[in-house]
Amino acid sequence: MDLATVLTLEILNGVATLVLISIGLAIIFGMMRVINLAHGEFLMLGGYAAIVATNHGVNIWIAMLVVAPLVVGVISRADPKHPKIPLWEQQLSAGAVCLNLLHAAQAHGFSAQWLTGWYAYDAEAMRWLGLKEGERVAGFVHIGTPQMPPAERDRPELAALVTAWRAEG
Repeated sequence: MDLATVLTLEILNGVATLVLISIGLAIIFGMMRVINLAHGEFLMLGGYAAIVATNHGVNIWIAMLVVAPLVVGVISRADPKHPKIPLWEQQLSAGAVCLNLLHAAQAHGFSAQWLTGWYAYDAEAMRWLGLKEGERVAGFVHIGTPQMPPAERDRPELAALVTAWRAEG
């Protein structure tokens, strides 16, 4: 393909992406009257990471290649006095967010891993991340382009973890 065709296709791809994001925002705002910025969240986080890297002296092209992997911190604030949703369900929903991020990233061809390191429990790290009273880190979802197939690891025997329950009768 010649350069003009490639550039035209790239421009159309960029415009189509912006149109889809705009339509998603318009539909959600039109139906729910909620301003939802989640559609552009991944684009903004990746762009911000590249800008921070270039401000620290990293070449812009290297920043776009190296800083492209994304880490999304999932923060939870459970309300023990919620009138309808029990505390346990609120905490489980934060885990469901992490799991759904994994599924969404992998469905789009990315590799993703949900990790919760020491910094999720460290008071100073929580302050540095801007967490407020009552907020907790549910996990950090690392998203990037797969470089190799995931390595298999040792797993326990299923029979050691699972029991069958049968109703009497």
